[in-house]
Amino acid sequence: MSNQHSNLRYPDFLIIGAMKSGTTTLAFDLETHPQITFPGGKEVGDLVSQDILTDEGRMNYGNVFSETPKEILVGDADPRYTYKKSVDTARNALQICGKDLKLIYIMRNPIKRAISHHTHFYQRGACSADASKELLADDLYVDFSRYAYQIQFWLEHFDRKNFLFLQFEDYVSDRKAGYERVVRHLGLEPQPDFLNETILNQAKDKRLPTVAHRLPGPLVRKLRSIAPRALPKPILETFKKLVSRPAPPPPKAPNKETLRQLACRFSPDLEQLKSLLGEEMPHWDIEKTIEELCQGDQKS
Repeated sequence: MSNQHSNLRYPDFLIIGAMKSGTTTLAFDLETHPQITFPGGKEVGDLVSQDILTDEGRMNYGNVFSETPKEILVGDADPRYTYKKSVDTARNALQICGKDLKLIYIMRNPIKRAISHHTHFYQRGACSADASKELLADDLYVDFSRYAYQIQFWLEHFDRKNFLFLQFEDYVSDRKAGYERVVRHLGLEPQPDFLNETILNQAKDKRLPTVAHRLPGPLVRKLRSIAPRALPKPILETFKKLVSRPAPPPPKAPNKETLRQLACRFSPDLEQLKSLLGEEMPHWDIEKTIEELCQGDQKS
């Protein structure tokens, strides 16, 4: 590395996905540890761009983490790191962060993840409320749940010992245990006394930003990093309400035919995932998921 980059610092670990699978909650939990921080907020995301390999790109990304004391681990968490050109992103991560980079990937029941993804888009006005139609019309929902496809490129670039694979359902059912697994994977001792098991980023009672999307990215990162520490909780909550609006309630679940079509689309990837992960393969019962969603729809 040239002298102009000698004072820069890059992440010690990445949370690389998957979208709508608890990455926000996981990052929130990790940052309660005194020796872990996300200096740029949860999603810096610069590794998805090939510009990261330029002098300017390296400098901009490195400056995000450079002021953090060396004894504190710094992370970047962005679900985009395992979508689309993840082969390029994995290569970028290796070149920028080095071969010892720790990687965390959390996965959710693929059907429920896709439904949550649709809700995410619907609440932001990006699609209709008709989940049965939307989930089959746009491959995006399926592609983000193709976990084997997403992680295979990362496994080609990093040693298997660098990875920790988590199941969303296990994590949210026992966050303390999940948190301790991740902290130990990062080479630290857990400090669960600081853990605040607030439920984050749920579709129900969710609020959407009205101002943040118009602000420059670096400023948003700075505000996300500083505000929770600098403002008393009542003032912080009032501020959040001033710059956000209530989201629409989640739409109706997709019909059984759509759910079965989704299951068929996910099946080949789940088989590949099992061969990749072995004993770490999540234990989802897709057939039971379909029946539960249909029964829930009948009750509503």
